[in-house]
Amino acid sequence: MNGIIGDVNPTELPQLAVDTHNEAIAELNKKAKYSRSKEFQELKGKMEERIKFYQSYLPGGTPIVSITEEERGKYWAVADCVIGELQAVIDMYETANEEAIEIK
Repeated sequence: MNGIIGDVNPTELPQLAVDTHNEAIAELNKKAKYSRSKEFQELKGKMEERIKFYQSYLPGGTPIVSITEEERGKYWAVADCVIGELQAVIDMYETANEEAIEIK
């Protein structure tokens, strides 16, 4: 009574719908163009300022050096996550620009 139900051929590999090569290149070029814009440079500057802030202060503005080591450990993990996410956004657009240059 146990078995595969439906018209699935057991020797047939599943097919995955993937963006075409041209769509992927178009998306990469959009990101690359944005990474060179004035707006992205302003946004990047703001994100870098926040990264520097979270390397030295808690979200409320309390300096890291003014709390106990135990508390610092708790907040450091959260701050490190935020820093990593902000850096990932910056890297994504800068990498897109580098890749778009290599493709051309």
